[in-house]
Amino acid sequence: MTTAVSLDFGTSSLKIAVTDTKRGLLGEADREYAIRQPFPAWAEQDPAELWELAGGACREALADSAIAIDEVDAVVIVAPWKAVIPVSVDGDVLCDGIIWLDGRASKEAAAVSERYGIESLGGQSYWPRLLWLRTHRPDIWHQAAWLMGLPTYLKWRATGQVVTDPSDNFFRNPERPLTGFGQRLAHDFGFGADTQKFAPVRPCMDVIGELTEAAASHLGLLPGTRVANGFGDLPAVTLGATGFSENAAHIYFGTSSWLTVVTRDGRSLDAPLSFTFDDSVSGAVFPMQTGMRAYNWITDQVFKDLTPPGTPDYYAEISRQVAEVSAGSENLLATHWLAGELPPLAKSAKGVFINLTARHDRRHMVRAVMESLCYTHRQYVERLSGQHGLEFTEVVVVGGGALNEVLMQMLADVIQRDVVVPNGARHAGTRGAHLCAEYTIAGAAEPVPFPTPIEPRRFCPDPSKAREYDRMYQLHLKIFPALRSLFAELNQTEGP
Repeated sequence: MTTAVSLDFGTSSLKIAVTDTKRGLLGEADREYAIRQPFPAWAEQDPAELWELAGGACREALADSAIAIDEVDAVVIVAPWKAVIPVSVDGDVLCDGIIWLDGRASKEAAAVSERYGIESLGGQSYWPRLLWLRTHRPDIWHQAAWLMGLPTYLKWRATGQVVTDPSDNFFRNPERPLTGFGQRLAHDFGFGADTQKFAPVRPCMDVIGELTEAAASHLGLLPGTRVANGFGDLPAVTLGATGFSENAAHIYFGTSSWLTVVTRDGRSLDAPLSFTFDDSVSGAVFPMQTGMRAYNWITDQVFKDLTPPGTPDYYAEISRQVAEVSAGSENLLATHWLAGELPPLAKSAKGVFINLTARHDRRHMVRAVMESLCYTHRQYVERLSGQHGLEFTEVVVVGGGALNEVLMQMLADVIQRDVVVPNGARHAGTRGAHLCAEYTIAGAAEPVPFPTPIEPRRFCPDPSKAREYDRMYQLHLKIFPALRSLFAELNQTEGP
């Protein structure tokens, strides 16, 4: 039996859970934080601020669990991938971290693409953002003793050890289409001794150290508590949602959203993104840059009169009103691309409403945004079916958005497959972190999921809505090709 404290940092919120193999979820706490966008294509966060928030949240979760801190066997930290965080030799963060959502490096991306004759990279790619920092902030580049990812930074604050894991090792193992170019990139772009600025990689299931006196005091735990290396949010959610069995698939709805399929032994599904867990297990990731962030944005704009905002009653009333609108939102289309999207779309693609008339109201607008999220996932499901022969009769859905029953029924109706929402769907990442602790501390040969006494919820497609959603889906697919040149002209600095 393992008792773990999991710190699951998302793009805009932190979830901390105290879990036990036999007793399940014992305590939890949440915190939210902002994404800073000083310029349209930028996205930054201060990682020290996230670590500070973790202190009070961890103490709150421990108090909620009512366990003694000497019962805690391990701490596991989960965080988003691809951040670039310059840290001085004295441990100072030299500027806000450039997070995965940042697309400023379009010129650097074009230069890398041209040099290697490969398909165009986006400005969000990891290596172009490194080159941007070196070119535009050479003072920071030279002061930096380390260029850390967010998981590395947080584990360093916890243990004093600078280490990464395979899922966030993008300096040595670049993302597609640069996979395999790591050594060439370092040589061709003159990194030389700068390679020492990047953390060494260790297996996800290794114990990398123990909580320092300062970290333990901050979190309310005992010094010497073991810390597992862990992984990024994508593999954590994957492990917590479906496990790592081949072809296991899930959809995640958080600030961003994605459809992930587990692959083994180097198999590729031609996905826009992928993560690596170890030498044999990977994940093919079909991403949406803006997921529930788009839903939260539109509801904040048009339902301001509902009070109190952000409460369960607030969201329940929005769902009640949205459910009054028929499938297809009475011929209203929207896009959720508030932060741009990866190919086959573009960073320059943005949110639009099409066919908005005086008969539409805020209910239609919110529903149209929700339907756009579902249309994107249908595109991915059909791609997996048509190109790879993967047929799913049901899809597991996790993340905070999985608690929105109107959205889940809508997703089932649009993709025309059962949607299964497991118990604890909002805590898939912390569940994956617990399983990591179970492997690491208890030496489990197979993952032993902690108890889930509540039956999963199942949403079955409504056949009466299939025809209308087929029609609107086909129209939704035409939006980007029709507006591509206009998006590019309006957002010239944001690249492909």
